[in-house]
Amino acid sequence: MNASNYTPDWMRTVQNETFDEIAANNTLNGTSATETDSGEIVTFLFYYLFGTIGAVGNTFVIIVLLSAKELRKLNVNILLTNQSCVDLLASVAILATSHIVLNSKTSLDGLDGELSCRFWKSKFFLWFFFDVSVFSLLAVNVDRYIAVVYPYFYSSG
Repeated sequence: MNASNYTPDWMRTVQNETFDEIAANNTLNGTSATETDSGEIVTFLFYYLFGTIGAVGNTFVIIVLLSAKELRKLNVNILLTNQSCVDLLASVAILATSHIVLNSKTSLDGLDGELSCRFWKSKFFLWFFFDVSVFSLLAVNVDRYIAVVYPYFYSSG
């Protein structure tokens, strides 16, 4: 076979069908865009499991820290409430983006596709909340460091 005449199988499929036919059939090379394999389903279940556990757990922490008046006065508990709120939002973002794993083969055109790709399929909000969570955890650790190393200068609230 001459290398200059070689055409890959996927290219022959595209050359034989028009783009409208491919979009109408929602197939390329015999693979449906809505088909999922077992790895995607397992990933979806892990996202859903961790998102649900995170949302429920952080909701309980927020309720406990806000229910007692004496707990609301301490600086560390204010920071821990902030940490739980950010982690709750991250858990909700995990739940909201968990279906991306199963629907990652669909695409949109135009502005919808651009926004979907940049913010939704890239999991921008999920990573944003993860980053905010790291900085919130850093604030808690700086607060604890000051409380331990400089106890006389630290005001507890």
